[in-house]
Amino acid sequence: MKARTALMAFVIACPSYADLIVTRGTLGVDHYTNDGTLLGTLIAPGTGGLQDARGVVVSGSGQIYVADFANDDVLKFSSSGAFQNVFASGTDVDTPLGLDFGTGGDLFVASAGPTSNIARVDKTTGAVLNASFTSGNATPLGGPQYLKFGPVLVVTDIAGHVFQFDASTGNWISTGLFDNPQGVAFNAAGDIFVAQRISDNVVKIPAGGGPSTEVIPNGAFAGSPTDLAFGPDHLLYVLSSTAVYRFDVSGGAGVLIDSFGSGGRFMAFTPSVPEPGTWAMIAVGLAVMIGGFRRRLREWQRERCGSDHATAG
Repeated sequence: MKARTALMAFVIACPSYADLIVTRGTLGVDHYTNDGTLLGTLIAPGTGGLQDARGVVVSGSGQIYVADFANDDVLKFSSSGAFQNVFASGTDVDTPLGLDFGTGGDLFVASAGPTSNIARVDKTTGAVLNASFTSGNATPLGGPQYLKFGPVLVVTDIAGHVFQFDASTGNWISTGLFDNPQGVAFNAAGDIFVAQRISDNVVKIPAGGGPSTEVIPNGAFAGSPTDLAFGPDHLLYVLSSTAVYRFDVSGGAGVLIDSFGSGGRFMAFTPSVPEPGTWAMIAVGLAVMIGGFRRRLREWQRERCGSDHATAG
């Protein structure tokens, strides 16, 4: 029992890793390990007609979706970067920027074109299910850029707003005015982190509302921030125009861990998997658990046999 409990606890908290996908506009899409090793260009410019790679998201099966800002398309690629198809296109997703999976596993597109909308796209067919998923906000979306699903749906726009909507219904919750807000991310507690491009900093909005506070100040990284994401290591990844920076924000104020790469526009992680060494440790744990089970079985058999002999006597 103790061995099984220890193994379960280890598996739940076991170290994991995931590759990092970074879009670089007209330079295509780069591929890193989450600790910063460049694996090369994953999707070269021109692949599938790609001209200006912006928003990116990766499905649970590893398929990569990229917003082509120049062609008004959302393109679908395999995990190895092979072009599969134009997944979504048309006026409802024109000038696409941010992408994320949300309600029911469907794909949501921040369209900064004339429609200025958040479109819900069928996860299988790519058909637009709802051209205007969000509603109820008195202040209109002024060119949505980045979006992220968590306890709520957060959307930033070119006009400088951070909107919060109900993640299931799209109903408006709140609107805040920020300093050219860019990427957003949620931590495990549901706090919202927002990158501000003019101030070149990162602020945190507490879960449930309240005033924002600065967690990563101007000067803590070079260039202007574009996107944010929490990695499998629970660090906050800050993508800037010059590099990728990793910060520990568990204590409130961000502590710089390291930086790598050449920067970019948007980023996403592939599905997390246990680190290679973890499998060996799980195998050892299973062997211990099986050995304990066999011992208990032998003890039960001896006790059973002893009981039977005593009854026969």
